[in-house]
Amino acid sequence: MKKTFYSLVVLISLIYFGCEDSEIVDVDVEYKEYVVVRGELLADSIFTGVTFTKTLPLDVTFDIKKAELTDVFAYMKVNGVQVIPLHYNTDGVYKPLYNFRIHSSTNYELFAIVGDKSIYASTYVPEVPRIDNSAFHDNEYVDVNIASRPNECYGSVYFISPSSGGSVSRSTDFHSIVEAPNSEFNDIVLSRTQEIPEQYQTEFYRSVTYFQVYSFDKAYSDYFKTRGNNEPITNSYIQGGDAIAWNVTGDYVIGLFIGKNKSSIVLVNQ
Repeated sequence: MKKTFYSLVVLISLIYFGCEDSEIVDVDVEYKEYVVVRGELLADSIFTGVTFTKTLPLDVTFDIKKAELTDVFAYMKVNGVQVIPLHYNTDGVYKPLYNFRIHSSTNYELFAIVGDKSIYASTYVPEVPRIDNSAFHDNEYVDVNIASRPNECYGSVYFISPSSGGSVSRSTDFHSIVEAPNSEFNDIVLSRTQEIPEQYQTEFYRSVTYFQVYSFDKAYSDYFKTRGNNEPITNSYIQGGDAIAWNVTGDYVIGLFIGKNKSSIVLVNQ
């Protein structure tokens, strides 16, 4: 098989930080163009649109104007009833013609046609996570107990903020994503943050350590568990040889169209 390399427009490894990277795929695969779909639906916020791009081979310098798709026919359905047409805006982003607010406890479906490809995705926007309790685990990280709901999953992050000027340390990713059981509506699930750097594992910093919990459509759990399948690829929106559990379907189509919510930032129980 001819050795080729390709890169994709990337999704942020951690949705809530809003930073993006482009990385090179270092795998032996025959180049095939994929459509890449990215859509984040954050409860109680204005919908920012869905991005449609295509993969580019390594010998093409990445340029959003080369990667973006400008001729997509796309629309969303809300709870199977309301139809929201999506129109090209810029850089491959498709939005409604008016500001559209995302609501929790709501189902959203994405329908799109790109050339001869039909694309579909469905997601549920969860409610605000219900925090039951929190505690330090030997000063190393924060444990958070969450009252779960069906069809949701959860991840927790920490912030160390000794002043109003900002944090001196915070999570760079979720340590794990925990799934809500399907049966017991009020089961308590345990979520933990990444490990706090050793220099901040002191009594002083304990008093200024906060956490925040994110809830996602349960499909995000499958994605999180499989996103590292294509090592040595390290970016979460690059497709390698093994399967990643994308929730967007279609021939040679990958991506996430995912609902999410988040709690307020809370001081860890001392």
